[in-house]
Amino acid sequence: DHKSDIAEITDEFLNDFLERKLSADTPYINDEIILPDGKVISKEQLINRFYAMYEVAVQIENTSFRIDNIQFEIKEETRDAPSGMGFSEGEIQYDLIFKNGERKKMHGPFKIYFGREWGSWNIYFFYLAGYNMHPKEKE
Repeated sequence: DHKSDIAEITDEFLNDFLERKLSADTPYINDEIILPDGKVISKEQLINRFYAMYEVAVQIENTSFRIDNIQFEIKEETRDAPSGMGFSEGEIQYDLIFKNGERKKMHGPFKIYFGREWGSWNIYFFYLAGYNMHPKEKE
């Protein structure tokens, strides 16, 4: 069931983000990620950006999210598995607690784009409220 697969990965991604558990071993993130400006970075570079955020915001509290919509389209059936594209979207909120004790409430939309190849859905692009507020890692 493609819809439940996308919902499950969305839950896992958002929970891993909020619990600060994302790593280079995260299986559901594509090896290459597209950024909003169209630049493509590696999964490792993406994870380094999360680590940079986690260094600045030392805790994440009062977390919640809800998925409002999931859509997908299967492009072609191959002998190995169907391929396709899809997305999930909804609302997320959380508090970032910084080293100096300052607290910043984040609330807004998320949208996660998926591609399906070789029998599994993977994240290849996302927008996540509050994610882009941290300094980028050194390239």
